[in-house]
Amino acid sequence: MALSNCPECNGNVSDAARTCPHCGYPLMAFHQAHPTIPPLLSLVLPGSGQVLKGQTFMGLFFLFITVVFYLLFLPAGMLIHFLSIIDAAWVDPAKGRLRKS
Repeated sequence: MALSNCPECNGNVSDAARTCPHCGYPLMAFHQAHPTIPPLLSLVLPGSGQVLKGQTFMGLFFLFITVVFYLLFLPAGMLIHFLSIIDAAWVDPAKGRLRKS
């Protein structure tokens, strides 16, 4: 097991750790190596990108709301689906706000 640095606090972290023990930053290598995967998953199934990033409640919320709005009013469902994709692409799960590019 090797040690690496946390991208958030620069503390020493094991390669096997899912989160930084110092600051709690999620260290999901799959998500960090492929930032296009969560939005593509949300394109196919609303909310699945959030679930991949560890935001299970938000993912289920987007899935439920999108299905309800698609059934009630198609344009509103499309808008919620689009917001799910945007959230999966740009929201940092560690901070709950937009990532800096």
